Amino acid sequence: SLLLLCAAVPAEPHAMWLTLGEKHIVVRFSENPTTTTRPGFDIGLANRTVASVAVKPATLSERLAFTMGTEGGGFHDLSAPVPPSLHDPVAVAMVNGQGLKGMFYEFPDTLIQFWFSAPLARVRSDWDYIDRHSVNRLLVSLRSGAACSTSPSSAPDVVVVRFDGKSIPGNVSVSLYDCSGASVGSVFAVDGIAKLDVPTATLAYARISHIEPSAGKIDPVTGGTYHKIMHVATTTMRTHCYASPSASTVAELV
Repeated sequence: SLLLLCAAVPAEPHAMWLTLGEKHIVVRFSENPTTTTRPGFDIGLANRTVASVAVKPATLSERLAFTMGTEGGGFHDLSAPVPPSLHDPVAVAMVNGQGLKGMFYEFPDTLIQFWFSAPLARVRSDWDYIDRHSVNRLLVSLRSGAACSTSPSSAPDVVVVRFDGKSIPGNVSVSLYDCSGASVGSVFAVDGIAKLDVPTATLAYARISHIEPSAGKIDPVTGGTYHKIMHVATTTMRTHCYASPSASTVAELV
């Protein structure tokens, strides 16, 4: 088990964060998972952001119809009505999407691509369905890994990090946040996997980034030429400990 580092983490670039509410699915372009901060969405970025939802047993995903809204700070977010199938308290689903930022002056020679997801899993086998309906190139997920009897306050979780469907080799820093959006530190995923403890029945967020080398290509947003892609991915997960009394293995979760 890897140690969860609770020291302060450095400031990170913006990301797209997805929240599943009772009535709306909200996507924020922000430094914080729960509050839209500067700059929020503009019309161009909103038009380049798409998301879909697949709810078991459906074999196809349904595209979400976003509209732009304004939060308390005056910055824009995106929201879509929650599909009726997600109102089922035991729904198994995968909500995921992407947004293309393009090149940005703070990251020269780099195209910035955002990914976001919010899987709903109730038992370990649900991840088979969720993984089949994930369309994001860069994916981070929090997967419960133990029975509820392990602890009244926490259950071991596995962080899974993948790019193009494969575990990312080496060390990847995963930033972690509690349900309020406050940072709770970071952990390193080694060869795509890390173990940690997070509060059960708490909405948690995670964020990663990954640099992909690229041959010189033209950014469709700015017209500039880039030679690498910065992928930034987040996930939103309400963790669950499972009813099985036997401890799970990492292999069962990934």
